[in-house]
Amino acid sequence: MKVPASAAQEKLGFKELLAIGVGGMIGGGIFSILGLAVGMAGTAAPWSFLVGTVLALFVGHAYARLAVRYPSDGASFVYLLRAWPQQPWLAVFGGWLIVLGYIATLALYAYTFAAYGAHLLGVPDAHWMRFLLSQGVLAVFLFVNLLGVRASGLAEDWLVYLKLFLLLGVALWGIAHPAHRWRFDLAAPTSVLLASGVLFVAFEGFQLITNAVQEAERPQRNVPRAIYAAIGLVGLTYFAVAVMAVGSLPVGAIVQAKEYALAAAVEPLLGAWGFVLVDVAALLATSSAIHATLFGCSRLMAEMAAKGDLPRALGRRNRAGIPSRALAALTGIGMAWVAVGTLDGIASFASLVFILTSIGVVASNWRLAAQTHTPRWISALGLVLLTLASTLVLKHIAAAEFPLLMGILGVMSTLAALAYRKQR
Repeated sequence: MKVPASAAQEKLGFKELLAIGVGGMIGGGIFSILGLAVGMAGTAAPWSFLVGTVLALFVGHAYARLAVRYPSDGASFVYLLRAWPQQPWLAVFGGWLIVLGYIATLALYAYTFAAYGAHLLGVPDAHWMRFLLSQGVLAVFLFVNLLGVRASGLAEDWLVYLKLFLLLGVALWGIAHPAHRWRFDLAAPTSVLLASGVLFVAFEGFQLITNAVQEAERPQRNVPRAIYAAIGLVGLTYFAVAVMAVGSLPVGAIVQAKEYALAAAVEPLLGAWGFVLVDVAALLATSSAIHATLFGCSRLMAEMAAKGDLPRALGRRNRAGIPSRALAALTGIGMAWVAVGTLDGIASFASLVFILTSIGVVASNWRLAAQTHTPRWISALGLVLLTLASTLVLKHIAAAEFPLLMGILGVMSTLAALAYRKQR
């Protein structure tokens, strides 16, 4: 008997949606920003991860409400368009910001892959090796994506949960080690919030759940639950990792090894096999994240190009239907950025863009409160915290990398002007 199409089409349950969110977040961010967070907040870094979790929950709440009310693969773009229908340039500008954020995270993942790869090879400070590894991994996954190989591994529940339990297991094992010291100092609130803003990129990824809302089983119930659970699980894992790190090494030693801080932190507690395990985990996590980012962002760019929101050439596809022009442009920009950028600069920019797009989504939920049945005070509080975090990150970039700040402001002003002009 032939199975009806409606029955044959599998729906994504809570477990699958949770795996999508967790897999999206644990893609390499924690491996790269741990050292930065410790450098900014010292032994109070674990609190920064908790604050980052709270910020992510405010954003997740907005995404959950909007996704259920306006189910669409367009997610952020659609929410902005619904909230400001008379100002469609805001949605276009938001789409461009998302593409910029993807490029920044792509550079961050390649940078992290190179740092941990060089550490595993025993030459952590060899810049030539890092250059070869960062350029090589981007070139490899450009080739893989051009072949049309999908990043389906990320969708496998077992792989996602393996990454989660590996990180959590290493953290708890390290905390339980007799040599581990409990250090929970309090830093200035601004230092903790600044660190939470810079590390916010490590929470980027739970939004992927909203892209699957139309394929979700009982979306009204499962989509919000999956978003909250994914953020909570990942946040607690990051907190445990930070507790282990600051109790394993002095702050100065972590900062000195900030580009491969997690591997350096486990070595005193778990020995050589511990840092090898973390290095390999970082290489796997960043590889899968690079693959998925190239796959997803190239298609987003192609769709935007087809609508005239990006140059038409980026929408061209090869005979296999692969957006080859978008892939090449994305990889080329990523290669250039990782070649000249610093870890602090790339991570700060990626987090800033993520925060700005999050502000747009939370503001959309505030405007559409009657339709999404959201108390306005929740969105208002989230907006205050996100705005404060973005202000501190901007101030940090201005102090640490002023030319980068000028570049950010120039690019964003240009994009906003182009989007507004396009509307007119």
